[in-house]
Amino acid sequence: MFCLYKKKNMKQHIEGMDYGIYIDHPHAIVIAFQGGNESHQVYHSGIGGKHQIHFRGEGSDKTGLFGHTLSNESKHQHQINGDFKKFCKMVIETLAQPRRIFVFGPSDAKFELQRDIRDTKSLQAVPEELKTSTPMEAPEAIRFARDHFAHALPVEVNF
Repeated sequence: MFCLYKKKNMKQHIEGMDYGIYIDHPHAIVIAFQGGNESHQVYHSGIGGKHQIHFRGEGSDKTGLFGHTLSNESKHQHQINGDFKKFCKMVIETLAQPRRIFVFGPSDAKFELQRDIRDTKSLQAVPEELKTSTPMEAPEAIRFARDHFAHALPVEVNF
């Protein structure tokens, strides 16, 4: 598990860690690189296995407070979106002293995570990149992120 630290100054970005984050709706793989060391952690969102619960005699649509119809599907999708947003925030909280962030994955989940990273005040000065990839498991994701950072340009910070 990663430790959480608050940024104190811009120098931490230079000495911090590079993070590769593979994300899809069912899980995220956070890979940390610092010097020659690397570590990774897999986080499961719990979203992939959710089933809609129906109560006996329940129809598919309901009328809301102000007369608009609420379908069970739209309510379920709204709940899944909220759960995924919480999952993205939890993944972001694991990033300790980020220097660079590389987000990749096969679905739109990477765009949602990127938006949440940009909305996180403490990460606004951290350079981040985004790339579409095929579905991967941990060993492939680690290799993909390692190759990305091996070929990436060095980080320049202006004070």
